[in-house]
Amino acid sequence: MVEATTPARGRLLVVDSDPLRRQHLRRSLSERGHSLRTCATEAGALAELKSEEPEVLLIDVHDEHAPGLQLCASVRERTERTRVIVMAGQTDTRAAIAAIRAGAFDVITKPIDPKEIEAVVQRALSARRSNAGAHELAREVAESDHDLIGASAAIRTLREIIDQLRGTDANVMIMGERGTGKKLVARALHRSSPRADGPLEIMGCAAGSAYALERELFGSFDDTGGAGLLARACGGALVLDELGALPPCTQRRLMRLLATPRGEDRKPEVRLLATAHSDLGRLVARGVFEAELYERLRVIKLHIPPLRVRERDALLLAQHFIDVNRRRTRKDVRGISTGAAELLLRYRWPGNVSELEQVIQSSFTLTREHQIAAEDLPERVRASAPSERETLDTPTNFADFERLHIARALAAADGNKTRAAELLGISRRSLYRKLDRLEIDNPTSAKLTKAPAN
Repeated sequence: MVEATTPARGRLLVVDSDPLRRQHLRRSLSERGHSLRTCATEAGALAELKSEEPEVLLIDVHDEHAPGLQLCASVRERTERTRVIVMAGQTDTRAAIAAIRAGAFDVITKPIDPKEIEAVVQRALSARRSNAGAHELAREVAESDHDLIGASAAIRTLREIIDQLRGTDANVMIMGERGTGKKLVARALHRSSPRADGPLEIMGCAAGSAYALERELFGSFDDTGGAGLLARACGGALVLDELGALPPCTQRRLMRLLATPRGEDRKPEVRLLATAHSDLGRLVARGVFEAELYERLRVIKLHIPPLRVRERDALLLAQHFIDVNRRRTRKDVRGISTGAAELLLRYRWPGNVSELEQVIQSSFTLTREHQIAAEDLPERVRASAPSERETLDTPTNFADFERLHIARALAAADGNKTRAAELLGISRRSLYRKLDRLEIDNPTSAKLTKAPAN
């Protein structure tokens, strides 16, 4: 049972030239218990920042060259503690892209919905205050080229769940499409577990014959091959990568071993972390995967969201991969152009984060400029640019972007709205509100229909 938590109260600073919106935000956020200061200009904001550092800074921007974006970048250079939320218009897609590149924690669209902005503020405060929680994990994975970089609700929810699992050594089933970073999630789970000081071994279940896999997992039948991975991972964890490919005979032998009563010498003292890109429940129903083994390994089940439903995370990951390549090669490439960023957001990324990493690496190598331009990207990514006829699937403004984002989540979840809400990192009730507000028709088939013009 999950206990209800009291909403956090924070120190907020609002920067907005519109006096009516400043008054509206002051009233709405103050009623929720926040300590709020407001100012109309970037210069006023800098003065306020010198007197007291806010926990959350809300900045209004109206285009990609707005002074508010410069303020966003300067705040990120000054401190990593303050979380910046950018308020952009529904037609300000370029401003939203620029905000993410400038280091914004999140972008919300105007007109401002009080419940939505409070939810984003709560997430920002949680990230700001979690010294041993999701923010620390995010920083940790960023320093180790980890796939969990991102600001989307879906990836923040995943980090929070991983943080909740600290202190447990229960078996975990990690589900997700190829390239989403399942093994990296397994490593994060191991680092935060009581077994963190123990070994972490990884076995590819699709990497050989049944005989070779059994030899690798259980050890040799004589003294020539040494201990198997189960023995070498003793006191730590073993990742069974792509568990669905494990041969039936190996499944049965592993099941017999796991069924050994605790305390017997044969019982492996190891935590099992299994990954799969397909629904193993269907394999169990078809009788091609051991039901008891499946139940033992899915004590906890995690779903890794595909990149196409992670909102603007592709831009954060792209910048991260650029930084990694710059450090490795010392080539002075600093970022991506707006045109290239728009193409990255439109592309569906069937290979997920692994494909994005490869695209950035090749584009980084090819570019002769200080930033990756649209022409540096592979043809398949450039082909995602819209033609004159492609209007339904092209996010021409921020509301359209959100429609497409939700439609893709519904498609990834086969129309299951509960599963789509999990991928999006929101509640089922919030998803229904968005479906109604954005007028997405026929959601079970994930078709996107634009709202009529006002």
